Amino acid sequence: MSRGVVAGRGGLHLGAVVWRLVAAVCVGVVGVLLYGGPAAAHGADAPVAVDYVVRVASVSVSGVEVRAVEGGARLELVNRSGREVVVLGLQGEPFLRVGDRGVEENRQSPTWFASRSISGSAAGGNAAAAPEWHLVAGGPRVRWHDERARELPARAWSVPLLIDGREPGIVRGTVAAAPAPQTGWWWAGGLLGAVVVGLVWRLRTVLAVVAVGGGVVASVWIVQSAGLAASPADGVGVQVLARLWPLVAAVGVVAAGVLSLFKRVDIVVAIAGACLAVMVGVGDSAVFRYGTLAGPAWGRWGVVVALAVGAGLAVAGGLRWYQATGEHSDPEHSNPEQSDPEPSGPAQNDQEPGDPKRGDREERDQPQPESAQPSPEK
Repeated sequence: MSRGVVAGRGGLHLGAVVWRLVAAVCVGVVGVLLYGGPAAAHGADAPVAVDYVVRVASVSVSGVEVRAVEGGARLELVNRSGREVVVLGLQGEPFLRVGDRGVEENRQSPTWFASRSISGSAAGGNAAAAPEWHLVAGGPRVRWHDERARELPARAWSVPLLIDGREPGIVRGTVAAAPAPQTGWWWAGGLLGAVVVGLVWRLRTVLAVVAVGGGVVASVWIVQSAGLAASPADGVGVQVLARLWPLVAAVGVVAAGVLSLFKRVDIVVAIAGACLAVMVGVGDSAVFRYGTLAGPAWGRWGVVVALAVGAGLAVAGGLRWYQATGEHSDPEHSNPEQSDPEPSGPAQNDQEPGDPKRGDREERDQPQPESAQPSPEK
């Protein structure tokens, strides 16, 4: 009967592991959706990878440099000419001004409203109104979303400039399709790594080292991507805030790995790993599909590590937690002395060990010697 109870409890524990891991995955999915939501509000919504490449062919003004950044999501202009450079908007209105004072943006420009998000869906402003300049940075560098130099189809593009309020200038470039990476191989590498991590689930120290290493790699990749996406208007802090939940998941895996060296926190390791796999491995899996990366060049490897370590820890932590709870609930392993003793033989019958009548019954049942037996009557 005790073995049946243990088996039933084991089923309950297995179900609890599955449901907790499912809950962790759901939390991670919600986090992926939430952390992408506020990005459009502060312009920090560059994708991790795109399927096109933006190239700048020429700039007509000496001392002015323009390049595509964040995988082509933005253009960056640096003015070292010593002259005032005005970037004209979609309707020919003054949009940005870069000069001795720094970077100013015209809050009446319809292009300024459209540039607040990568989709260009924000509307507002009046191209015919007098410019309303606001100083946003003290240096000569500015970045902005410009739908004239973004996304397919392949084409040539140009952005007009105005130098010192009178001399025209222009930036010319092209948009072309970016060759896609070997998507299947990248996914296979992540899943194979997860299997390898899951197979060493019995080795607590190894899992702790893997958790710390994977969490550090993911954290560095997230912070470095935020640094590359920073601009005078949207600093590193804004970019990190846009990537807050993936960063929390990566740091959480590091903390869980360190804690597991001193205390058994298997279910915490499993949940942290599931969050990392979903929020970074799956949430940033566009790096496996598209050819141009918005972050550092090693970004695909960072996402593969996050996927492999996160999914592997989710499985390994769940198995370790299931094993520990199974041992604690099994009475044969936890306290063998409490198991029911087997009857030693039929001689015990139903008599208590201290029964005073037991000796009399045994004495009567024993055969008597011939000298003690009564002689037959003659």
